[in-house]
Amino acid sequence: MTPPLQHFFLTAFYKILFQKINTRRSPFLCIILLLSLLSLLSSSLTIYKIASSFPLSSAPAQQEYVDFHHDDDVRNDLTTENYLFSIPFYVYEDEILRNTTLLNYTKIYVTQKYTWNDKYGMNGTINKADELTFEDYVEINKNTRDSGDIHFIRSALQHPMRTLNPEEAKVFIVPSLITYHLEKIMYTRSPASRDNALRDLRNMNGFLGDLKWFRRHQGRDHVAPISYFIAKTRQIQRSMTNIAKCNLIQFYAGEYDAVHNDEYKNQERIMYPMIYNGVACSNIEQEQQKKIADITFIGSLYRYSGHGFNKRFQFRRDGCAWIRKYSNFTMNVCGHGKKCPHLSQALLGLHFRGDTLSANRLFDTILSGTVPVFTMHELYNSVPNWYDWDKISFFANVRNQTEFMRDLHNIMQNKSNILLKVKNVMENKDLFDWQTLVPFDVYMYKIQAELYPETKVNTSRFSALILP
Repeated sequence: MTPPLQHFFLTAFYKILFQKINTRRSPFLCIILLLSLLSLLSSSLTIYKIASSFPLSSAPAQQEYVDFHHDDDVRNDLTTENYLFSIPFYVYEDEILRNTTLLNYTKIYVTQKYTWNDKYGMNGTINKADELTFEDYVEINKNTRDSGDIHFIRSALQHPMRTLNPEEAKVFIVPSLITYHLEKIMYTRSPASRDNALRDLRNMNGFLGDLKWFRRHQGRDHVAPISYFIAKTRQIQRSMTNIAKCNLIQFYAGEYDAVHNDEYKNQERIMYPMIYNGVACSNIEQEQQKKIADITFIGSLYRYSGHGFNKRFQFRRDGCAWIRKYSNFTMNVCGHGKKCPHLSQALLGLHFRGDTLSANRLFDTILSGTVPVFTMHELYNSVPNWYDWDKISFFANVRNQTEFMRDLHNIMQNKSNILLKVKNVMENKDLFDWQTLVPFDVYMYKIQAELYPETKVNTSRFSALILP
């Protein structure tokens, strides 16, 4: 019952009560009517509270990060109408994900922690005596930069189109999770550790090749996420021939990666770049009301000189220096500093290249409700091509001082356009948020559209998503 109707009925009932009390002066009737009035008021308030708990808009609420220990209730609550991916798929959960001979999460974690020294957000105090589950591993890597493959599999377990019957599936998800193998092969100085990683990689590759559903089409209907992957060596290529026959979602895409060499290029596999796992500033709704800076950049301006990395950061140093010298923009940080709340309190966040063309800073910026400013055209090649960046970003050419400052001045002269893009960023940020199911859903819909073009749709709830 809406408040106006509630007010109407309560007013009418009150008038009747008042009239009865004054005309008949019956204490018994007075008590009955008063009790009835209280009952009606209680029911009305209950109905109003229930109705108020539903959103006024039909837009789905943001997907929360939830536990998923085979929780059928959670899976059933995720209705298909909120998602684009609409064909049944099967996850090799018992076969690979829960197979401790293929994936020992304690060993994986200890190896990654040693390799990266907690630099990219891994948390926890796990030692070799602990027995980690996949759920533990997900929680440990909730905010880790290179954990797209982990969140991809976590999302697959939750998505409403998942089927537990492989006979019904049109697509198969391979929980490869081979990032740690590749790190050990490429970066460890221990020959024994490298050999062990190659053996584990070959075991998973061989196991996949023996699966009935993989052999049926030689991986053409299989998808394998590989978050961090540069196939530099022939050893790696020879050790993952079956994984390479899958459609890949990986850190580098297309011709950048040697795994799809001439031997595999003719198999017409799909390959998309994996987006980083960004982390938003907390209390983003409150911080959005405190946009106190025009522009910001939070990141290192210098790197160790080996391998030319420091030279690659010259664009960062140039951009920050030019802004300080040739503009009066308000800028809370440009260089090393605390990401939060500075990032979410700025209108614009500069997106410079890192050690490579990609950087997780782009996704931190978007998830924090700030409009990214791309500074090199090559940066667009490191992310999937289905985002309409014109709606949620700007561009300023950092390769040239005059162009860079002119571009930034042109941007800042149109505050209404900036505020419009801030609004667009807030409405589209789930596209980049691995804590929702949206990135997985979009990746899989893109593969669905390639394999089953008759299932394409024309509309999406995201204005910055380009549909095939």
